[in-house]
Amino acid sequence: MLTVKTLLCGCVYEENDWMLVRIKECEKHHKQRTRKREYRPKAECNRNDTRGE
Repeated sequence: MLTVKTLLCGCVYEENDWMLVRIKECEKHHKQRTRKREYRPKAECNRNDTRGE
């Protein structure tokens, strides 16, 4: 049993027995998923840098 659901944003999902599979992705979510993120070091590294004074 396959049911197709369309969200308000325009993404289209197909519902298999227990999971949702994306068939079509709207422009907004595609941009969110593919945008470049700047690198952030972990907080522990920053703490360790100030210790050796």
